Amino acid sequence: MINNTEHAIGSLNRLDSSQLSALHSQLDSARQKLESLKASAESALNSVQDEVDRIAGNEAAIEKRKYETKLASLNNQLRDAKLYQDTQSINSLKEAIRLTEQLYKQKLTAIKTENKNQTQAQNANISSPVSASQQTVVVKLELGSQSANIQTNEAGKDDLLRLLQQSKLTTI
Repeated sequence: MINNTEHAIGSLNRLDSSQLSALHSQLDSARQKLESLKASAESALNSVQDEVDRIAGNEAAIEKRKYETKLASLNNQLRDAKLYQDTQSINSLKEAIRLTEQLYKQKLTAIKTENKNQTQAQNANISSPVSASQQTVVVKLELGSQSANIQTNEAGKDDLLRLLQQSKLTTI
């Protein structure tokens, strides 16, 4: 292994500045491609995870991923602005980060409120289901050219039909 290292060092010493520049350029290109691949893979994963969470009704997880992605992008831009000592960009990016955090908190609050409202609505439907005896039914009685509509519940309809049948006034 030492021989390989010595050989590599010897080979590097023989490179002139143009060859070294080309090598650095190729390394930079390879790094950029690797970073692009990494970003693309992360984006694909987030997209699929968003679909899974949307079906499961987990909007908070979707918003969290969006927030983290946006925040990472802003922090990378802020790092670059600090590197170039661009005061205006630094201030703008700090404000964008602050607003992004504020927006995320507001969205989470809205999601929690919506989830709470849905849970309450579901619980109300479960705890007070409309029974058959509470549903309104219209019974239409016709006798010759006259008719009457009687509103009642399911139990009242059954009682009326049973009474009419016993009186032999109807056929069902």
